[in-house]
Amino acid sequence: MLCARCGTELLPGKKFCHACGVAAAAACASCGARIDPSWRFCPECGRPIGEAAKRIVEPATAATGSASAPAPIPANAPIARIAESIPEPLAARIRSSGAVAGERKRATVFFCDLVGSTALAERLDPEVYRELLDRYLELVFAEIYRFEGIVNQLAGDGLMALFGAPIAHEDAPERAVRAALAIQTSLGELSKRLLAERGVALRARVGIHTGIVVAGTVGNDLKMDYTAIGDTTNLAARLQSLAAPGTIMVSEATHALLRGGFRTAPLGPFDVKGKREPVSAHQVLGLAERAPAFSGERGELTPLFGREAELAQLEGCFDRLETGLAQVVSIVGDAGIGKSRLVHELKKRLSGREFELLETRCSSLTRSVPYAPWTAMLRGWFGVTSADDERCACEKIGKRLENAEGTSDSDYSDLCWMLALPVEAKADAEHQPATPHGFAAVSRLIERTSRRVPVVMIIEDLHWLDDASREVLEKAVAHAGGARLMIVTTHRPEHKPHWQPNGAFTQLRLRPLGELDAGKIVRARAGGVVPREVEERILRKADGNPFYLEELTRTLVEDGTLVARDGQVVVTRRSEEIRIPDTIGEVLGARIDRLRPAAKRVAQVASVLGRQFHRRHLQVLLEPESIDVLAELAELERRGVLHRNGGMATDEFRFGESLTQEVAYEGLLLRERRSLHDRVAAMLEAESRDPT
Repeated sequence: MLCARCGTELLPGKKFCHACGVAAAAACASCGARIDPSWRFCPECGRPIGEAAKRIVEPATAATGSASAPAPIPANAPIARIAESIPEPLAARIRSSGAVAGERKRATVFFCDLVGSTALAERLDPEVYRELLDRYLELVFAEIYRFEGIVNQLAGDGLMALFGAPIAHEDAPERAVRAALAIQTSLGELSKRLLAERGVALRARVGIHTGIVVAGTVGNDLKMDYTAIGDTTNLAARLQSLAAPGTIMVSEATHALLRGGFRTAPLGPFDVKGKREPVSAHQVLGLAERAPAFSGERGELTPLFGREAELAQLEGCFDRLETGLAQVVSIVGDAGIGKSRLVHELKKRLSGREFELLETRCSSLTRSVPYAPWTAMLRGWFGVTSADDERCACEKIGKRLENAEGTSDSDYSDLCWMLALPVEAKADAEHQPATPHGFAAVSRLIERTSRRVPVVMIIEDLHWLDDASREVLEKAVAHAGGARLMIVTTHRPEHKPHWQPNGAFTQLRLRPLGELDAGKIVRARAGGVVPREVEERILRKADGNPFYLEELTRTLVEDGTLVARDGQVVVTRRSEEIRIPDTIGEVLGARIDRLRPAAKRVAQVASVLGRQFHRRHLQVLLEPESIDVLAELAELERRGVLHRNGGMATDEFRFGESLTQEVAYEGLLLRERRSLHDRVAAMLEAESRDPT
């Protein structure tokens, strides 16, 4: 049986976990009733104990963190409650995620615990406590599922959730922290009501850590059987126990992946049981006023290398606005190839010139929210911030309209209504925020502004654009006409816009950097000339991707492998293998997880054969699995994961990036790697003996 707090296998007959020290009691995994492991059957539901007693339920702890008598377990079965709480759209995505039994995945582990629940249970009538606990859990579940996490374990008032599995997300740590902030906000509001009703205040503490877990299958009850390897779960649980009531504590690993999107304060170091070195952490204070647009904005930017021609093309498109022809520019490239950096450099290049800038960024977090990128763009253009009250926001919109000739009262009310601001003129209107009336008003405002100065509209990450916003963008592109309007978009290659520009259209497809420019980035990030052997290893792994180049070099600098001295960089210790940074592993892992299950399996098995492999060898390895290898190879080619060597006629393939091959390989369990390597060796040996 496993400890629910840290996932460690418990010692038989012991009352406490030897890894984290938490008191534990067995519970029936079917109905949640407390049981004795020596029983053969659960007296409540009749299920066999050998099958049912797979979960260890941690008793609730008082605010002091000391173990005491367990809080009552809700009558609802924990597993049933988890399944019942999942919204149907999320449940459908989980079912279609193709989770594989026994797979290594990078995930963000989330622990949440109600502070002082034991003392609270002693004060309140059991029925009242049950009702209160139900309201708390309903709130917590709702916020976790809103950000597409999945509750994995539930024990009384404590729970464990996972973000990034089974549904893959590049921003799993951000989603976990946003869910935690939302829980604290909603719990604060609930606590105010409970204080007025019953004189009771609720506070929760959250611990979050990102690392590797071993994933199981998704059962019919939509519950994931995850077991953490290493100390991933243990550290998340420890951070939760160290967090002060009402706070959120994240590990260094998670903090590094938040990309500057949150206000945080350093904590520690702490002595953590089972860890040789003290552990540092961070307390999350709230959202940052402005999240960095790309990784380079979080620190000192390296000079721009290898993109001078593309930047000149962008500036040329802006210059051509004076001819009276609108410009539509699409910047296309893989994750990390430099799309956002190019946009950043364009804004710098135009900073001394007169123009109006409207910009927004699409996000996977708001993909289900209609028109979210447009409303964010307009709030930024009007200067409306989260600190503005409704009256102040309306005044800012009015001031913007004063600078545009020919606007009407209906334009003002439409724009206010579009941003969900109250306007008397629209009090009896039936249409909802972000209506066609609002976008018509925006179109008129931009057209009138463009008569005075050129207008540059930047929309990044179109691959996350919601359908409603996509329709508006297609109309904007089609009707740009003769306005002095330049629309700049960025997206990944798999996204295919279906627009018909009524103006000049330019597509910039960003390719990997050449070795000369890639080497300049490595030297700039390292602070000097890097020993050739190390530089070549970085270049081979990064394959010309600027983000990979920077992150691989940054990792070697931060772990002390590379040290800059007087313009030269020295190697302080041998590093035969360069560790893949979490920042890169998160992006590539999500890319692989987004593949359909059969294609993902083909990529993982192919990774055992190396970066280059023959189709016939892959077919032999996958023969027992009834996979259409040819169809899945074609899908991987279409996705850019694999490429053919030497044209369509050859049966030799290669991974587009060596890091993609490594991340696919890391997804296999160690025992399966050994088995596949043995089969590859036997296959190659048999092939060498065959004279044909």
